[in-house]
Order: sequence, then structure tokens, then C-alpha cells
Amino acid sequence: MTFDDVTVRRMLNLADRRREGPKVTVDERAQTALWLGCDPGEAKRHGMRVDERLPLLARDERIRDDLDAARLQIAYRTIQTGFARRTDASRRLGLLQEGAIPDGSGALCVSVCGLLTGYARADWRMGRICLTSPTVVFGRNGRVVDSHLWLDVRNLTPGLSGVEPPKDLRIGDLITVTGRLMGYSDANGSRRFGLGEWEPTGARLMYGCGRGLKPRIVHVPRHLTPHMIVCRLDDGRAEWADPYALDLEIREWEERFPDASTDLRLGGGR
Repeated sequence: MTFDDVTVRRMLNLADRRREGPKVTVDERAQTALWLGCDPGEAKRHGMRVDERLPLLARDERIRDDLDAARLQIAYRTIQTGFARRTDASRRLGLLQEGAIPDGSGALCVSVCGLLTGYARADWRMGRICLTSPTVVFGRNGRVVDSHLWLDVRNLTPGLSGVEPPKDLRIGDLITVTGRLMGYSDANGSRRFGLGEWEPTGARLMYGCGRGLKPRIVHVPRHLTPHMIVCRLDDGRAEWADPYALDLEIREWEERFPDASTDLRLGGGR
């Protein structure tokens, strides 16, 4: 599908419309998709695995303690260097083409999953977080819509999705967010799509476990992931980490595990 300039401008104007609260009913199947990052039934029907949508790492054995988990988190952190790059603005049209739906005001909403691999400061505080390989959750073909997607922490909006959010977000988590499409101009003056108001609906540290080309996809129990917390969510409030303290913590783990990714591999047979 292609769009002419007039159509694209109309889409961007629609993405900038005044927002209203969501009017949604989330069934069990949709809740599972918002937690996992894809619809398991649809994925199975199309023969698609989570690690074929995202660059999940795999290892031979299960993670058994917090040190193993921290090593995996640092390995995911290195992915940002390899995957995050400037891409053509037209790729973001996948956010619209794949699974965008209007809310009560007609503003377009979409659910996206990706790996939380980075963050940026703003005025000495946490300013943005970065999702690597963002993919539309309810998309038709499950393709990655860009190499990365930045989310402004000021736009986290409790109650936006109608789904109970996770308790926290950590470096390396596969997180799913529901947000409203927003048009904006990048540093080069190109018009792009991004997310304005957003809310996380799921967060898990995922990986492949087992030998072979198709390891079993599992998640790390939350009690084994006490490190590198980016945000805590409680009763509609978000408490963001001090980015400077988080920098130091990550640097300590990187020094402890300088070869974190050497015993891991990309799942999905890649």
C-alpha cells in the first residue's frame, strides 16, 4: 500500500486531533496479546513465533538467579547499538497500516511491542525511553515498523489502555504499550509518525531456552530481576529512575559482564 502526499498530510492531521478517553472492552484474548506482544492464536495460525518478530536472545539453559538475569539484560542493552539507526520516514507508516484504530474522538491508537534497551535524559531527569524493533501487536503481518521508537516519559498516561499496567519496566524487558499516533517533525524536518500519550500493558524479560534453531520462548521470573529498573508503576503513578544512577548501575554490570552476549544467540533461527 502506498500513499500520496495529500493522504499522508490528512493522516498526520488526524493523528494530531484532540484526544478523548478510550472507550474499550478488552477480552481475555486481547489481554494476552497486550501482555505477550502478539496474539498467540494468530501467530500459531500463521506459523510465526515471538522471536521471529523481535531479536530475542537464546541460551542453552534456563536463567536461575539474578546474576544470570543481569547478564541477559546487558546483552539486550548492546542490541541497541546494532539495531537502532535512522530509517526512512515512510517505514513508520506501518504503525498506521498495520493495526491502528480510532478512539472516542477519532484519534488513532495502536499497540506496539519492543525491547526496552535505552533511555535519554531531559533537564537532568529521565526524558525518553527507547524500544528496539517496535512491532504492531495486532498487525496483519507482524513486521517491524522501524529499528527503534522513542517514547516521551511525560506522555505516560495511566488508564489509557483499559488494561492493568505492569508494576515496573527494566532494561531488556519486552514491553507492550498502547498509545495514540502523533505526527511530528524529526531533526531533518521530515514528517513522521510516533506515539503521543501511551501506557505500558505488559513487561517481561524474555529469552529463548534450549539448543537448536527454535528454542522454547520463556520469561525470567520477576523476583530474579531486581536490577536496572527504569520505572516503577503504582496506583496510577510512575516513578522514573534517576538516569545518572542508572548509568552507573549499567556501567558496573557492563564491566562485570564484558562478554555478556558471547554465549547467547538470536532466536528464530537467525
